[in-house]
Amino acid sequence: AIEVGDPPAPLCSAGACEQALTTLGFRLIESQDCASFSPEGGDPWYRPLTASYNPMHWPRLQFTPPMRAGVPFLFRLGERLRLLPAGAAKT
Repeated sequence: AIEVGDPPAPLCSAGACEQALTTLGFRLIESQDCASFSPEGGDPWYRPLTASYNPMHWPRLQFTPPMRAGVPFLFRLGERLRLLPAGAAKT
């Protein structure tokens, strides 16, 4: 199903996934929680999903409160001006 809005779908923890697999009868040979893994000197996996007010970090700029309020408005404006297809503001 397509989610309406910007937030990511709720995720369960790696431990909960492992427990569910073993409960269902799967044999777990190896497991690694990649959420806690970050390459040495690199950014953690969730960095692109955190807000940043630096305009040079566009993917992170969209998660700031002003942009979360402004983007739907801009989409509705784009629909009215027929620059965007109908229903674009709903996604």
